[in-house]
Amino acid sequence: MLIALELAGFKSFADKTRFDFPDGITVVVGPNGSGKSNVVDAIKWVLGSQSAKAMRGKEMADVIFKGSSGSGRKPANSAEATLFFDNSSQTLSIEAQEVQVTRRVYRSGESEYLINGQPSRLKDIKSLFRGTGVGVDAYSIIEQGKVDRLLQASPKDRRLIFEEAAGISHFNAKKEEAQRRLLRVDQNLVRLKDIVDEVHTRLTTLKSQAGKAQKYREMTQRLHEIRLRISWTEYCEIQSRLHAANERLELLKQQQQSQEADLAQARQVAQSAEMELHQVADQCQTVETVMQSAVQRIAVANQQQLSHSQRIDETQSEWQRQSLKLLTLLQRAEKVRIELDTAVAIFQAAQNEFEQTNQRVQSTEQKVQQLRDLIAQRAARHDQLRKQHVQLLRQVSDRASQIAHQKNLLNQLVQEIQDTELSLHQQITNEQSARRTAERAAVRLKDLHHQNHHTIDQLNQAKQELEENRTALANHQEQAGVLQGKLSGANERLEILLELQRHGEGVDAGARHLLKMQSETADPALQSIYGLVAELIGVDVNLAPLIDTALGSTANALVLRDGQIVQLACSGGLSVPGRLTLMRLDRVPAARFAEKVQLDGVQGVIGRADRLVRFRREVQPLIRYLLGTTWLVENLEVALELGHFRGAGLRFVTADCQLIEADGTITLGSFSASSGLVSRHSQIRDAQQEIAQLKLRFQKMQGEIERVQGPLQNLRPSVDQLDTQARSLAQEFAHQQATAQSSVAKLDEIEHQAATLTSSLSELRKRHAEFEPTIAGLQADVDQWEQSIAQIESELTSQESLLANQESQYTTASADNMAAKVELARCEQRLESVASVLDQCRRDSLERQLAVSEVQRELLRLHERSQTIDLESLQLTSQLAEDHLQAESEEAKLETLAQQAKELRERRGAYSKRVEALARANDKLSQQIENSLQEQQRCQQSCQTLLQRCADDYQIDFQLLQTAQPIQDDVELSSMNAEATRLRHDISSVGEINMAALAELDQLQQRFDHLHTQYQDLQAAKESLQRVIHKINGDSRRMFQETLEAIRQNFQKLYRKSFGGGHADIILEEGQDILESGIDIVATPPGKTAFSNSLLSGGEKALTAVALLLAIFQYRPSPFCVLDEVDAPFDEANVGRFVGVLPEFLDWTKFIIVTHSKKTMTAATTLYGVTMQESGVSKQVAVRFEDVNEKGEIIRGPHHDQRKAA
Repeated sequence: MLIALELAGFKSFADKTRFDFPDGITVVVGPNGSGKSNVVDAIKWVLGSQSAKAMRGKEMADVIFKGSSGSGRKPANSAEATLFFDNSSQTLSIEAQEVQVTRRVYRSGESEYLINGQPSRLKDIKSLFRGTGVGVDAYSIIEQGKVDRLLQASPKDRRLIFEEAAGISHFNAKKEEAQRRLLRVDQNLVRLKDIVDEVHTRLTTLKSQAGKAQKYREMTQRLHEIRLRISWTEYCEIQSRLHAANERLELLKQQQQSQEADLAQARQVAQSAEMELHQVADQCQTVETVMQSAVQRIAVANQQQLSHSQRIDETQSEWQRQSLKLLTLLQRAEKVRIELDTAVAIFQAAQNEFEQTNQRVQSTEQKVQQLRDLIAQRAARHDQLRKQHVQLLRQVSDRASQIAHQKNLLNQLVQEIQDTELSLHQQITNEQSARRTAERAAVRLKDLHHQNHHTIDQLNQAKQELEENRTALANHQEQAGVLQGKLSGANERLEILLELQRHGEGVDAGARHLLKMQSETADPALQSIYGLVAELIGVDVNLAPLIDTALGSTANALVLRDGQIVQLACSGGLSVPGRLTLMRLDRVPAARFAEKVQLDGVQGVIGRADRLVRFRREVQPLIRYLLGTTWLVENLEVALELGHFRGAGLRFVTADCQLIEADGTITLGSFSASSGLVSRHSQIRDAQQEIAQLKLRFQKMQGEIERVQGPLQNLRPSVDQLDTQARSLAQEFAHQQATAQSSVAKLDEIEHQAATLTSSLSELRKRHAEFEPTIAGLQADVDQWEQSIAQIESELTSQESLLANQESQYTTASADNMAAKVELARCEQRLESVASVLDQCRRDSLERQLAVSEVQRELLRLHERSQTIDLESLQLTSQLAEDHLQAESEEAKLETLAQQAKELRERRGAYSKRVEALARANDKLSQQIENSLQEQQRCQQSCQTLLQRCADDYQIDFQLLQTAQPIQDDVELSSMNAEATRLRHDISSVGEINMAALAELDQLQQRFDHLHTQYQDLQAAKESLQRVIHKINGDSRRMFQETLEAIRQNFQKLYRKSFGGGHADIILEEGQDILESGIDIVATPPGKTAFSNSLLSGGEKALTAVALLLAIFQYRPSPFCVLDEVDAPFDEANVGRFVGVLPEFLDWTKFIIVTHSKKTMTAATTLYGVTMQESGVSKQVAVRFEDVNEKGEIIRGPHHDQRKAA
C-alpha cells in the first residue's frame, strides 16, 4: 500500500512537502493552476517517466523549481520526490517492511534512482513494480484525457493494460530478452559455422604435410616405449627388494604395535582406576555439597517460620485496628446522615419562607402604585386652585410651583428606582434559570461523552474483528491462488511427461516398434513382452538419476517372459528398426559373489541399488542381476576409498551421477534427470502424488474461505450500525456542547446586566437622598408666606390636608415595600446558605461511605493475607522434613563412597607395575625396527636415482613409467636393448624434420574439436531458448485468457451498475493469436442501440472508461489508484454513481483523487488543499468541506499549519 509522497523542489513545490495517504479515499482540491496535478506528475516521475512532454515540459530539468519573482525565491538546484510503500505483505520483492523509492534530478542534467536509500537503475524500478499494476503506463494512474484515450486507442495499444493486469508483462520482458538472446545465438551460429569450415579445410591440408613428421614421431615413440619398459623392469627389481625390507619392517611394527597395544591397555586400565578414584572423590564432594545445601535450607526454613509467625501477629494487630476504625467510621456516617436530614428540613423551611416574603413584596408594590395614582389626582386639583389665585399669590405660586416640580422629579426618581429594582429581580431569576440550564447541559454532555466513548470502543473492536476476518480471507484466497498455480504447474509438468512417455522419447526405436506391435496385435510371441526395464522399477525421484546412471542403456532393454521373440528373430520373422536389447526372465544368471558383499553402515554409503527400488516379485531376479552389484555412495572420494571391492565385481554410483565400473573405468559429468527413463517414470508418479495432495489442500482452503466469509458478512451490518450510532452520538454531542456554550454565554450576559442594574440603583438612591432637603427648604418658605396670606391658605387647607394625608400613606406604603424587599433579599441569602450546608452534608456522607468501603476492603485483604501466610507455613514445614531426610541420606552415601575409594587405590598400584615391565620390552623392538628402516632407505635411494635418470635423460616421469609392462626374462631384455640401438641409428639417419607442422596439426585439431563443441553447445542453447519461449507463450496464453474473462465479467457488472442498465463487452480480434490479437470495447448505454464508441457522449465515454479501469482494478488491484479529474465530464447523477462504486474497492487499495467536484469530495476520508499563497509556490493546506464552493475552489482563508483535514 502507498503510505506517503514527499516532494522537495519538484515543480511548484519549492519547500519540502509530505502528503500522507491513510486508508480510504484521499482527495486533493484547489483552484486551477495551483499545482495539484503536480502531485500526480510526481508519482509518475518517481515510477520512471522518461517523457518531458508527459511532465508538461520541454526537458526533464523543467521539473526543478524555477524560482519565484514575486517572493524573491531563488531557483532550486535539484528536484526530488519519494514514494513510501507498506511492504509488510511482501508484495514487492524486497525483504523490508517499508520500501522507499526516490528519484532525484540535478540542474546539471544528472539524475539518480534510489530504493531504500541505495542507488538503483530505472530497470530495477520497473522490475520492482512489474506485475503489481503500478507503472507510468499502467492502470494505477488515470490522468486527464487518459480516460478518453482508453476508448479511442487502437486495439493493439489497449492490449498493454490488460497484459499488465494479467501479470504477464514480466513474462513478455523475459520473452523479449530470450528472443534477443536467440537472435544473438543465430548470428553466432552463422559466424561459428564459417570458422569451423575454414579450420576444417586447413586441417585437411596440414595432415598431408605432417606424414614425415608423424613417422619420425612413431620411431621416437617406439624408442620411448622400449626405454620405458627397460627402466620399469629395473625399477621393479629395486621395488621387490624394497618390498622384502618393508615386509620385515611391517612384521616388527606389528609386534611393536601388539606390545604397544598391551602397554596402552595397561596404562588405560591404570588411568581408568585413577579416573574412577577421581570420580569417587567428585561424588563425595557432590554429596557433601548437597548435604550442606540441605542444612542451609533447613536453617533458612526455620528463619522463614519465625518470620511468618511475626507476620501473623502483625496481621492480627492490623485486623483489630481496622475493625475499630470501621466501627468509628460507621458511627460518624450515622451522625452525618442525621445532620443531612436536619439540613434538608431547614432548607425546605427556608424555601417556604422565601416564597411567602416574595408574595408580600408583590402585594406592597400594588398598594404603592394605587397611592401614587391618588396623589397624582390630588396634585392636579391643587394646581387648578393655585391657578385661580395666580395673580394674588404669585410669589407663593412660584414657590409652590417649584415644590411641585421637585416633587414630580422625586416621583419620577422613585418610579425609576422601582423599575430598576424590578428589572434587577427579573435578571436574578433569569440568572438562576440560565445556571440550571447550563448544569443540565453539562450533565447531558458528560453522559453523551461516555456513551460516545463506549460506542467508539465497540465500533473499533468490531472493525478490528472485521479487518482480521478480511485479512484471514485475503490470506486464504492468496494461499488458494498459490495452490491453484502450483496445481496448474504440476498438471502441465505431468502432461509434458506423459506426452514424452506416449511418444516414447528416450526409448530405442526397436523397443518402441515392438511395444507398438504388442498393443496393435494379439500375437502370442509379442504378448510375452513384459515391458521396458525402466517401467518395472519404482524409485524415489531424488534417487532416480542414480538408478538411470547405474542401468545406463539397459534401461531401454525389453524384458521377455520367455524365448518366443528370440526364436522369432532367429527364424527371420522379426524385423526392427535400429538396435534392440532383449532380456529374458527365465534366463537370469544365478547369484554372484559380489552380491554377498555387505557395505551397509559404512560411512558415505547410501545403500545397494536393488534395495532402494520398488518392483514386482516376479522380476526380483532380474533387478538383483542388474543392480545387485551396484552400490550408491555420497561422493567420488567414498567410491575411490572402496575401490578395493571392485575386484569382487562391485560398481559404484555417486550422488552426482558419477559411475565407477568394476574394472576401474570412471564416467564423470552431470546427468540430466529429464533424459533418464527411470527418472521420467519417477517424476510422473511424483507429479501424480503431488497433484492429489494439492487438490486436497485446495479443497481444504476453499472450505476455510467459506468458513471465514460467513462471519465477515455478519460483521459488516454490525459495523455499519455502530458507525451510524457513533455519528449520531457525535452530532448530539456537538449540539449539546453548543447548547452548553450558549447557556454559559447567556449566564455571563445576565450577570453583566445585573451588575449594571445594581450600579444604576445605587446612583438613583443617592439622587433621592439629595432631593429631600431641597423640598424641605422650599416648604418652609411656603409656610412663612401662607401666614401673611391667610385667606388664600384657608381656601387651600382642605386640599393640602388631603394631599398630605395621601402622601403620608404613600410614604408608609413605600417603607413597607422597601422592608419587604429587604426581607426577601435576606431570605434569599439564607436559602443559598442552607443549600450550601446541604451540599456539604451530602459530600460528607459520600466521603464517609467511601471510607467505610475502603476499610472493609482492607479487612478482606488482611484476611486473604493471613490465609496465604498459613499456607506458606505449612509448605515450609513439609519442605523442612524433606530436607532432614535428604541430609541423612547423603551422609550414608558419603560413607559408601569412602570404602570404594580405598579399593580403587589398591588396584591402581598393581596396574602401575605391569606398565613398567611392558615398556622395557617395547624398547628392544624399537632398536630392531631402526635397523630395518636403514635397509628400506637404501632401496628408496636407488629408486630415486633411477627415476631421476629417467626424467633427465628420457623425459619420463613416474606416472608414465607406471604404465609400462615389465620384461619377464633375460632374452626379451636383450632383444629390447638391440631394438633400441637400431632405432637410435634410424632416427639419426632421417635428417631434418619439420616438427612445427606436427605441433600445428595437434593445435589445429584441438581448435577444430573446441569449435565443433561450441557449435553443438550453441545449437543446444538455441533449442533451450526456443523451449523457454514456448513455455512463456503457453503460460501467457492461459493467464491472459483467464484474466480477460474475469475482467470481462467485472466490466459488465460495473457498467450495468454505473449506467443503471445497458450492455458492455470486451472482444478479442478474430483470426489472430491470443498473444498478438487486439482488444475491442463494445458499450451500449440503456435505451440506445449498438453503435461506435466514437458516437458516445463525453460523459458516457468517461464513465465507460472508468468502469473498464475499475473492472481491471477489481481483478488485479495495485497498491494505490490515482484519479486525476476523471469526474470532470460527469453530470451530478454520474458523479453520484462514480462515488458510490469507489467504497467497494477500499478493502484492498486506496484512492488518490484530484477533483473540482464537491460531490466527489463527500466520499473523502482525507481532504488536502493545494493553493498558491505565494506566487509560483504551491502550498499544502488543511481544508474543511465547507471551505470549498460548488466549483471545487477554496473560498475561505486556509489554515497556515500544514495539517490534513478529514
